[in-house]
Amino acid sequence: MRLLSSLTCYAIRSKREVVFSPLNDRSNSFTYAGIPLFPYDKRTKDLHDILTKIVGVEPAAVPIITLNFLRPGEKIYDTVKHPPTIFDRIIEIDDPLSFRIDFKVLLDELKEVSEMLGYGDLRGIICVRNLRRHDRRLKSDIDVQVATNLIELFDDWRKGHPKIPMRVVIDEVMHLAPSTVYSGEVLQSGRTIVDFIKESRRNNVSIDMATQRPLEILPNIRDEATNVFFRNLATSRDKSRSQIDFLLGSLLLEDEEIKTVVKEINNRGLLGAGYWFWYHQPSYSIEVIRPSPPTFCLHDKNRPTREVFRLYEKHSGMKIMLDSWDQVERLESESRGKKRGRRKNARDLI
Repeated sequence: MRLLSSLTCYAIRSKREVVFSPLNDRSNSFTYAGIPLFPYDKRTKDLHDILTKIVGVEPAAVPIITLNFLRPGEKIYDTVKHPPTIFDRIIEIDDPLSFRIDFKVLLDELKEVSEMLGYGDLRGIICVRNLRRHDRRLKSDIDVQVATNLIELFDDWRKGHPKIPMRVVIDEVMHLAPSTVYSGEVLQSGRTIVDFIKESRRNNVSIDMATQRPLEILPNIRDEATNVFFRNLATSRDKSRSQIDFLLGSLLLEDEEIKTVVKEINNRGLLGAGYWFWYHQPSYSIEVIRPSPPTFCLHDKNRPTREVFRLYEKHSGMKIMLDSWDQVERLESESRGKKRGRRKNARDLI
């Protein structure tokens, strides 16, 4: 996720793009982007030193709004993993596959946060919180359904608004487009992703997708990739189950013997921490790169989300978390998308 976050940070700070993430990863990494990278333990101090002393960039948050799509009567009770923040918005929906939203309203909300953080123009992240909801009775994944509908809505909206600099980020794409279809829901989401990629050039939108299992995603997605970043892929004597063999077999290189070298480095774990292989399809080449950390805070697998926000509030004196989810601003899900019931303005909470 660090590499994907770095690309996202570059897109926002350097290219002034709006990044749309229709389904956050399971750790909801992007929800941390509203606060800057700050040193609170050895790991973050090391990242902070790389950013400030080597790259020469000051840590900074990026504008973000986190959308929470809730069905009638549904609430978020876990405030340790999902603490309500000034960047959250709630949208009530009846059906995860048929609701409509107005992207202009979402962009207006993001611009408001952008101005609050001192950027002054439209840029940042619109992401959807992954609540990992499964309807056992209907055997469906609610969050995948929401993401599928959002991608289709975004595709329709984007055709009429192609000039706003934007990109779409999906991590983990295997949840939306696995190679093995086990339900009609997954079949629909996979088709939606493939169709969306085909329309991306016409829509003037960049797409970044991440997976830890390239063998288990639809081949159409892998085949369309212009840039492929990879490291530490699983290997197996059975090449049909070997992630590294599968990926290298799909890459076209000017010098095919390089694949043997890359595979050996991967299998022996010789690629240093923080380094990645970068395959560039137009030049048929593979290079080794080391991406810079993003300027915003990264997910901490050893600390609950609430604790990280609490540490930042103590570090900065800025209030990020709300007292309860009842204080979170609500937006309409209708296509005209007017706000309703703003309980508190984000500026009032700082």
